[in-house]
Amino acid sequence: MVLLLPIWFIAHGISRLSHLHIVRYTAGKVFYYATLIVNILGIVLGCMMIIWPSVSLFSAGFLIGTYLILVGIDSIMMAVSRIGSR
Repeated sequence: MVLLLPIWFIAHGISRLSHLHIVRYTAGKVFYYATLIVNILGIVLGCMMIIWPSVSLFSAGFLIGTYLILVGIDSIMMAVSRIGSR
């Protein structure tokens, strides 16, 4: 579990960043910047959890909870954006 979650954070961030240029044209700049920040934060958190596994073990609940709340807000923003109308 100590390595699975950081790898998941990094993979999820990279996959969302890879199609971000399409999101910019369809959903607008606000959603683009919010998604960019959340996914870069996910990649940084994933790298930090791999580099310092002892720190991530003790603060995993806080880190994972905060990141998942941000991803949830990002998903809600995607749901109400213009991306689904095209």
